[in-house]
Amino acid sequence: MLELMMLDYDGVTEEQFNRDLDEKEAVMMMLDSKTLEIVGFSTFMILDLKVENRSIKGFFSGDTVVYVDYRKTTMMGVELGKNLLASVRRFPENEVYWVLISKGCRTYRLLPIFFREWYPRYDRRTPEEIKNVMDAFGRHKYPEQYDAFSNLIVALPGAEALKAGVAEAHEGRLRDPHIQYFVEKNPNHTKGDELVCIAEVNVKNFAPAFVRMLRSAGVRLG
Repeated sequence: MLELMMLDYDGVTEEQFNRDLDEKEAVMMMLDSKTLEIVGFSTFMILDLKVENRSIKGFFSGDTVVYVDYRKTTMMGVELGKNLLASVRRFPENEVYWVLISKGCRTYRLLPIFFREWYPRYDRRTPEEIKNVMDAFGRHKYPEQYDAFSNLIVALPGAEALKAGVAEAHEGRLRDPHIQYFVEKNPNHTKGDELVCIAEVNVKNFAPAFVRMLRSAGVRLG
């Protein structure tokens, strides 16, 4: 897993990687079907977020890497869906939100693939109740780095950042309004700044493509 991180990110240290991993609740892994080599992974943890009188759980996705030859598969998306649904069943009395902090445009572009509504986005203003959840996450997890005005987690010196060429917003990508928005919203993403993004976790908010992906894998949505 550490070797995969180092393929895509600069500034990765074993000490920091282990510290991040230790705090997470679980790891989703993608294995090559023949060699059983780890070719992708994503970590996550569940956070209690304090927002006025609301009872909210944040499903926070941490380090996520998929080796380039496996990025067109749906395996990680299916595992994410399974774990998101499991979190809803695990906390039936809570609102559950997926919290994604995005260093790159490719990660941000997953949001409209997975969800009908997510924030922030280019075509809608972020509702106040959603902004409050973003701020609660930022204050809880990154109190020294979170900028509530921009919804950015500002990178510290020497922070991990995507390697050049891994997820750059080249001219072709910038024709996509979602990616154009991400670059405008997070102008220093190449230096490691991360945009806080959230989406409510429930089947009604899953995008049609995500629903088809899960159903084709035999995932129970009810």
